[in-house]
Amino acid sequence: MTAVVPEDPPTETSVWSQRLRDLVFSGKLTWVTLGAVIVAEFVVFSIAAPRFLSTTNLLNTGRATAVLMIVATGATFGLISGALDISGASVMALSGTIGTQIVIAGYPASLAILAAIASGFGAGLVNGFVVVKLRVNPLVATLGMLGIAYGLAFVVDGGAGIAGNLRQTTDAAYGVMKNDLVGIPLPLVFAVLFAAAGWVLLAKTRFGLYTYAVGGNASAGRSVALPVDRLRMMYLVFSGACAATGGWVLSSTLGGSGAASVPGTLILTVITAVILGGVGLMGGTGTMGGTILGVIVLGVLENGMTLAGWPTFYQYVVEGLLLLLAVGLEAVRTGGYR
Repeated sequence: MTAVVPEDPPTETSVWSQRLRDLVFSGKLTWVTLGAVIVAEFVVFSIAAPRFLSTTNLLNTGRATAVLMIVATGATFGLISGALDISGASVMALSGTIGTQIVIAGYPASLAILAAIASGFGAGLVNGFVVVKLRVNPLVATLGMLGIAYGLAFVVDGGAGIAGNLRQTTDAAYGVMKNDLVGIPLPLVFAVLFAAAGWVLLAKTRFGLYTYAVGGNASAGRSVALPVDRLRMMYLVFSGACAATGGWVLSSTLGGSGAASVPGTLILTVITAVILGGVGLMGGTGTMGGTILGVIVLGVLENGMTLAGWPTFYQYVVEGLLLLLAVGLEAVRTGGYR
C-alpha cells in the first residue's frame, strides 16, 4: 500500500497569486484596468486642463466620441466572430460622401440616409463573399476594401475633399445630428441607444450568442449544424452597416462630405477600443460592455490631450501603448502567440 504524502498547506502568497490568476483568466481584470485608466484620465486632465470637467466640454467629448462608439459596436461583432474588419474608416468616408452628394443633388434626405447606410451593407457583402466563398483571410479581404472604399469616396466626391472645396448641405433633415435633445447632443444620444441595442443583441439573442460559437470554434459549430459561413457573412455585413451609420452621423454633424473628414487613422482607434475592451484577436471572447469602456478611455484621452495642448501625435503613441497593454492581457489569458 502506497503512503499518501499530505500536501503542504497553501501559503498566503500562493493564495493571493491564485486569486490574481483567477482575476486575469476571468477577464474581470480588463474591466478593473479600464475603470482605473478612466479615473486616472479624469484626475490628470482635470489638473492639466481646468476646463476639462466643465459640462460643456464633457458633452462635446460625448459628441466627438459618438461615431467611434457606433463603429466599434459593429467591429465588436466582427472580431468576436473571428473576422477583423479594418475597412471601417473607409466605409465611413464612402457612406458620408454618398449621403451628402445625394441630398445636395436635391433628393429627399431619407433617400440619402438609406443610400449612405446601404453602402455599408454593400461593402460588408463584398467582404463576406471574399472571406466565405474565396476563403481569404478577413484581414486581407478588408484591407482590400479599405482601399476600394476610400478611393470610391473621393470618386463620388469629385475630388473636392482633396482640393479643399468641401461640398456642404444645409438640409435640416439630413443634418439632424447637429441638434441637441434637452441639452444633450443628438449624436451622443444616438450612440448610447445604438450601443445599448448592440449590448442586448450580443448578449440576449441567438444572432449575438452565435458570434462566440463561430469565433471560438467554427468546426464545433458546424458539427451542431450552425450555418457558420452564412453567419460570418452576416457579421461582416453588420460591421459594414455600423461603419456606414457612423459615416452618416459624422456627415450629418458636419454638414459636409465624408471623404475629407474621416482620418485613415480612425480604424486604429476603433480596433484599439475593441481590443482594449477585452475582445480577443482570435475571436470567441469579449463583451459589448468592455468595448464601451474602451471607447470611453480613448474618447476622454483624445479630448483631454487636445485641451491640455499636447500634440496630436502623442495620442497615437498612447493609443499604441494601450493596444499593447490590451493584447498583453489577452496573451496572459490565452497563453500568447504560438
